[in-house]
Amino acid sequence: MTAASRATVGAPPGVSRHAGRALAVVMILGMLYVARHLDRGWVPSDDGVLAHAAERALRGQLPHRDFDDLYTGGLALWDAAAFRLFGVTLLSLRLALFGVFTLWIPAVFYLATRVCTPVRAAFVTFLAIVWSLPNYNAAMPSWYNLFLATFAIAAVARSVETGGQRRWLVVAGIAAGLSILVKVVGLYLVAGILLSCVYDEQLAAQADRGEHATGGRGYSIFVTACLTLFVAALALLVRRDLGASELLQFLVPGAALAAFLVRREWALQAGPSAPRMRRLFRTTLPFIAGVTLPVALFLVPYLRSESVPALLNGVFVLPMRRFDIVTRKLPPLYTVLAVLPLLACAWAARRVRRPLRWYEAAALAAFVVVFVRATGTYAPLYRFVWHSVRGLLPPLVLGGLWLLSHPRNADRARPALSRWTFLLLACTAMCSLVQFPFAAPLYFAYVAPLVILSALMVLQYAGPLPPALPRTVLGIYMLFAMFRMNISALTRMGVDHVPFFGTKALALPRAGIRISRGEQAIYDGIVPALVRHARGGATWAGPDLPEIYFLSGLRNPTRALSEMLSTDDLGTDGLLRLLEAQGITAIVLNQNSYYSHPLAPEIQAALERRYPFAEDYGPLQLRWRT
Repeated sequence: MTAASRATVGAPPGVSRHAGRALAVVMILGMLYVARHLDRGWVPSDDGVLAHAAERALRGQLPHRDFDDLYTGGLALWDAAAFRLFGVTLLSLRLALFGVFTLWIPAVFYLATRVCTPVRAAFVTFLAIVWSLPNYNAAMPSWYNLFLATFAIAAVARSVETGGQRRWLVVAGIAAGLSILVKVVGLYLVAGILLSCVYDEQLAAQADRGEHATGGRGYSIFVTACLTLFVAALALLVRRDLGASELLQFLVPGAALAAFLVRREWALQAGPSAPRMRRLFRTTLPFIAGVTLPVALFLVPYLRSESVPALLNGVFVLPMRRFDIVTRKLPPLYTVLAVLPLLACAWAARRVRRPLRWYEAAALAAFVVVFVRATGTYAPLYRFVWHSVRGLLPPLVLGGLWLLSHPRNADRARPALSRWTFLLLACTAMCSLVQFPFAAPLYFAYVAPLVILSALMVLQYAGPLPPALPRTVLGIYMLFAMFRMNISALTRMGVDHVPFFGTKALALPRAGIRISRGEQAIYDGIVPALVRHARGGATWAGPDLPEIYFLSGLRNPTRALSEMLSTDDLGTDGLLRLLEAQGITAIVLNQNSYYSHPLAPEIQAALERRYPFAEDYGPLQLRWRT
């Protein structure tokens, strides 16, 4: 890197000797807060899919080659290792997730300390914690995507801070590659970091050549073509069932980032193309090398067994079925208006320069408590707070890009700040696509910490605020998450506050978690009964009952974890032949499948004839024959 390029790097604010203490405190509090409820609640098919895939991997089966994994396959191997370490229980998967979560806390803290004091960074970190894992403790791949994205962003930020050291770009690439292996949406993170590399090159080119340099336009044409293809690919991805809300949340941020870079590129006049191309590749190639490393290692057993086509089909083709089966639209477009009061307060606060008097601060604190308390009884107020956060990303990206396009004192005082700001905006905008095509409220939690960090960066880049506003906002959204989201029923998230149902521990040896009393009665009843009636060590359960296979320890004779993405197409005769060949004497039928279509009437009738004895356990039916 040239001396001019290094000049774009700014030193972060001095981290005081209290930084270690602040980090230790927020780590202890965060870990205790999450650990307290780590074994609480479940979605049966979620925990079942993860555990069943991990057990099959533990037995030596390879995802996609030997069974139809719902994700890339790396998570099944990781969870199999968790079984080896902690035992074959549902809780073991959560313990493995908890271990990665503890490493995630310092990464969030590190990013926050780039722009604020350690004490304030600790509060921001805890805010990110309560908006994430405590809402749903299952070891879902999207949590790993969030944690690995944060690791990658922190590594890129560290590269900026150290003058472009490439080893940190390799680390960022490894984190992004692992994210892809967990779930293919890790590709969104790769796109966000590559966008930030283009912006970094523009800053370096401007510093090296000056604002009025002249040169060829080959590089500008190349970058413009790549960004145009990026926007086209983004539009192609989200084109299905594209409403106004989806357009604003999923397409506008990415398109705005690309347009910002193209406009800046053609206004830059930054010199010959060849040096700029080399500079871009010096940044992107270490990152891409890091991405390639874990992916290449993961491919080795598939190459040896000549099963790469099965992997590609399972990762890129079968998931397309979800777009037709498992979809959920975003809230109506008007809900984004809930963001306006928050933005108006930020604008008005800049005109208040004097510190608050003690009685004003006390009144403000009382307002925060009363306001959050009211969200528990008045559903529209609850939804107002929720939508003010969920709808924040588009105006945050647009506002942040507007600030970046206008020279500010912050650019001269701390040049790295603009690079960190664009990095967070780009990665957050792309990672928010995890909500597509199933935009359930929970899916926002998978990106909420990145939105929080992006808002922090934009606010700091815009200039100092009087402390009253940040403290008020921090108090409202932290208390709202702790007392209106973390202890509420998952099915009511984003709608209103319903206290979390009473739980009871599953008595099954492979469980280790607490679930609702109604579900506990169902599974503690049907699983032992199934084991009694099932001879030969195998059963068939469906549609979408992977938890039955895992909790019972009985073998699944098919490739399917979920019939939604199964490559098996047995039909009535094929299924009956399979059951006969495997000697299956007891099955479980799901009368209330959420994802897959219910059994065809002819298959249902054939199974009832073959297994004439039946016993109902809620929506599940145990059937067996003598």
